[in-house]
Amino acid sequence: MNIEIIRNQVLRNLRDCLFRREYVEANSPIIRNCDSKINPRFALTNGKFLRDCMELPLRQKASRTCPKVFELGPCFRKDKEDETHFSEFYMMELYSAGESLKEMIALMSGIITSCMPTVNSIKEVSVREFIKKDVGVDIFLADTRSLVRAILAKYPKVPTKKGQLYVTVNKYIEVFIESTLAERNCLYFLLDYPLCTIAVAKRKNGGNCIERFECFINGMEVANAFEDCIDADDLENRLKESGIMGGEEELLVSLTRSGDLLETVGLGVGIDRLCLLISKK
Repeated sequence: MNIEIIRNQVLRNLRDCLFRREYVEANSPIIRNCDSKINPRFALTNGKFLRDCMELPLRQKASRTCPKVFELGPCFRKDKEDETHFSEFYMMELYSAGESLKEMIALMSGIITSCMPTVNSIKEVSVREFIKKDVGVDIFLADTRSLVRAILAKYPKVPTKKGQLYVTVNKYIEVFIESTLAERNCLYFLLDYPLCTIAVAKRKNGGNCIERFECFINGMEVANAFEDCIDADDLENRLKESGIMGGEEELLVSLTRSGDLLETVGLGVGIDRLCLLISKK
């Protein structure tokens, strides 16, 4: 089937699904005032940058009178291009005040099964339980340094980066956990991530796990969701420890501290990847 026809069907299904749940479609700026510490953006001639996600400006649109918002549109990133990574790619982002990660799992399950009727099973996999069995560390209780030491003791070839412990943890998850999520026509939700993997996500029950999932189909990641941290001190400390505190991150801390942001859960879906999976089913 023509990829444009597939994209049209996916976008229609997404909008229908979200409108039924009383989401409002919004627009955020494509041009940003600062670069991203995590994913470098394309610089424009006027000193501004093309966005790599819609996150903060879209989250600011969530209000008590409009608690559920979403956006569909292009983003830009300097990734090395391959079949699943494009310099320009299409995303769907949403924010909801008053909902939880559990409700995002239900929402994402509905979106995927409407777009891919061949999906016949849904499974949840805990990163925490996998790590506990594999390297003997309970990430809910252990700090990031203890986790990294345990990973490197068993797998010394996992990459490291000075001052950025999350690099080691993310690579471990990619190589040893994500690679197992390849069962055909199965929708996987990977849950219970270590605290360091997203510095802006809410702690789970006050421990060192976060309220986050990644969604995989046929071995490919198609979505990411997490509840937002609204503890400004914790947020600031974690961003500084990760070494990713920049202009946008400072703004996030300031808005959180001032109470200008609602407690929200966010979901991002890679439209191009979803279309690619549908075309190969």
